[in-house]
Amino acid sequence: QKSPVTLYNSDCGSLCDRARNLLQARGIPFTEKDARVPAELEELRGLVGPDKAIIPSLTVGNTALGGFDAARWNSTLDSAGYPKAP
Repeated sequence: QKSPVTLYNSDCGSLCDRARNLLQARGIPFTEKDARVPAELEELRGLVGPDKAIIPSLTVGNTALGGFDAARWNSTLDSAGYPKAP
């Protein structure tokens, strides 16, 4: 895919669950990374900036979104050509 999707999460409870559920409900294949792992947190910081490494975060191709915002995530996924539903 030209715009692979990566979800950065941790043990953030319902917010991380909502982020994961959004991707699953749309049938979007994604890689999940755990921000509790130092190397994966540093990777996220490099993508969104050190002060915007809010969990959960999403990358879609070269676009990085710090923090969960369903409307913004859906808009970015739509722009990347992902289906709205499976």
